[in-house]
Amino acid sequence: MDKQQLLRRLGWERSQLRITISEAAHPTQGPSSSLGRVDLPSAISGTVELESLSDILNRASRQLHESERVHADCLHVSSLIGDYLCPRRIWLARHHHLTAISRVSPAMKIVWDMGRACEKTVRDLLIAGMGRSRVLGKWSCACGKTSHVGQGQEIHCSICDTDCAIYGEADLYYSPLKIFGHSDFIYLDENRNVNVVEIKSINKSDWLALSEPKHDHVAQVSMYYFMLRESMGQERMYPGAQIIYVCKDYITRQMPWKCYTVPQGTCEAASEEVLRTATAVQSGYAPACPPRLLCCTSPDCLTSRNCIACAVCFMHND
Repeated sequence: MDKQQLLRRLGWERSQLRITISEAAHPTQGPSSSLGRVDLPSAISGTVELESLSDILNRASRQLHESERVHADCLHVSSLIGDYLCPRRIWLARHHHLTAISRVSPAMKIVWDMGRACEKTVRDLLIAGMGRSRVLGKWSCACGKTSHVGQGQEIHCSICDTDCAIYGEADLYYSPLKIFGHSDFIYLDENRNVNVVEIKSINKSDWLALSEPKHDHVAQVSMYYFMLRESMGQERMYPGAQIIYVCKDYITRQMPWKCYTVPQGTCEAASEEVLRTATAVQSGYAPACPPRLLCCTSPDCLTSRNCIACAVCFMHND
């Protein structure tokens, strides 16, 4: 058996060249190159101090920020899950119209962008695998001028000449407690029941050790299940929710995702816990400003420095 036969048996074959492009069509050097035809400003004469790429990156990184999910008139689901909940911060953000912005380190920005890219890849695969007609969300064209909410449809934009095929997360809202959120993925199964999915990206070591969904993630997807059930009705819902964990590091010999189903009973119990928390946090919408948390001992403590409302919190006359 020669080398070519062995490669074919293993499923590897040399790909055939399908497209031939002449070098003259895309010159890469000389006066006929594409960049050679671009009009450039005249070079500066004399000596100019050059800024290194490292300095440019460092300068730009100081402007990185992320909007926190603290809003003047409602609560995001993710803000109701975890150990740190501050009704005073919510009250101050509402009454002083604070814009909740937090600084982000370059390393954390890269990690977050990697995670979002992983989640987008999984979502795109799901849409390709089941078709747009089974996926519920905000659909828009390339220019954004044409859009619709609901199942994906063959709607064409006359402005940019593209279909409404760009997916966006649908808004979920529970008005009695002013809670809102965005589930990563909502779709109709073969029985046309509504399914809610949360996609989480984690590193390789955590992914390999994972044997069940994490508590905070169960609480989050359960709340999205509850909000959808309230708006669509119990009879339209699949009895449970789903979480997909995707590994954002390179992994060999296995698929980089793990899928878990959260039973209906667990969804109902977890969402009730989140609702109790939301009810307690509603003191942030009371007429009087709630008291400061005991962990905030001064404006210089770690908890205070990371808070959007730190300055007004310690200046506020209780």
